[in-house]
Amino acid sequence: MRIKRIMAFVVDTFIVSLMSSFIVLMPIFNYDTNKQNDILVEYIDKVTSVGSGVLDEEEMFSVMYNYASEGLILNIVSTTLTFIYFGIIGFFMGGNTIGKRLMRIKVVSENEDELNPSLYILREVLLLGIIFKILGIAVTLLIKDISTWYSVYNMISNLSMLVSFMIYGFIIFRDDGRGLHDLIGKTKVVSAS
Repeated sequence: MRIKRIMAFVVDTFIVSLMSSFIVLMPIFNYDTNKQNDILVEYIDKVTSVGSGVLDEEEMFSVMYNYASEGLILNIVSTTLTFIYFGIIGFFMGGNTIGKRLMRIKVVSENEDELNPSLYILREVLLLGIIFKILGIAVTLLIKDISTWYSVYNMISNLSMLVSFMIYGFIIFRDDGRGLHDLIGKTKVVSAS
């Protein structure tokens, strides 16, 4: 079951990524992939030149901030589509997504009654780190002091990783394979007949 969950998640994430890329590349967004790529190349150049003994933190933070700022449109579209696909569509498809259907699994309530919409969406928001993505977007939009931005953004990233490790740790180490998000959302993943 755990392998099926992973495979379903990979398929679904690929679908959301394709949709996000397609939407962001539409002319109305005027998204320049080269600009973000140039910032990434600059960042990599700075990181790899650390061996010279010269590392200007402010300059590094500035490159990271510029990269996050240039990626805001993609981040907003991706976060929105992730929420719609996994949360809303997943709920209305009875705990299914395309990936889950391919793997013949689905999300059900822990007592196998109908899914509770609020708990299901909470489950997905927690699993996918949507709250952390929204906080990251807000911090990038609102904080213009780069050093402060880096500190807050880094804290959000670390919290997101901690929650992810907890979720996946539960899935791996619990006998029933339920993640933290399943426990909070009062759900479980079962084979679909």
